[in-house]
Amino acid sequence: MNKLVINIYGSPGAGKSTLAKNLKKYMREKRIDVGLISEFATELIENNQKEKLKDQPYVTKGQMLNIAKVLKEHDIAISDSPIELGKFYCDPRDEQRTNELIKKCKNMYKSINFFLKFDEQAKQDYTMESRVHTYAQSQKLQERMLTSSILRDEMFMIIDRNTQIKEVLKMIEKSKQWKEHQNQNKGLELCKTQS
Repeated sequence: MNKLVINIYGSPGAGKSTLAKNLKKYMREKRIDVGLISEFATELIENNQKEKLKDQPYVTKGQMLNIAKVLKEHDIAISDSPIELGKFYCDPRDEQRTNELIKKCKNMYKSINFFLKFDEQAKQDYTMESRVHTYAQSQKLQERMLTSSILRDEMFMIIDRNTQIKEVLKMIEKSKQWKEHQNQNKGLELCKTQS
């Protein structure tokens, strides 16, 4: 497995999509080939299919397909909608199926995880466009995410909107997952040149 996903966790309106787009642009400027994974839930909202958001296994499967599609084209991808977030929106009756899909998806790649916290600017910029949560609901969801045992197995680097993109990339490059990914790629390149 030589695929790497940079996950940006956070509640709705924290700035995950903006960070993901800016990080992708910056990484490409540094000649790092990286893809951007679209958020399936946002696609549903924009296509007037909000009712399907209640079916978390369906949403999780859609997100899993988006991840797989990008990882076919790129070894590194950025996601502003990590697959594990499905656990926070899941009806208890769908929990087992959702968790099975999440586990299957996570076997496709290694991940580097960031948690983007709300700051004062996020509060000022918050809009309901392409969202189903109010600002107050998003704040409560952030607290739940940070304190819940649902994400207990995930390691995070906590950042906010004031964290510069170049600093985010430095954090990525210092991570164990990044170093392993780069070392595996060097090994693959050596094998290609020797054959």
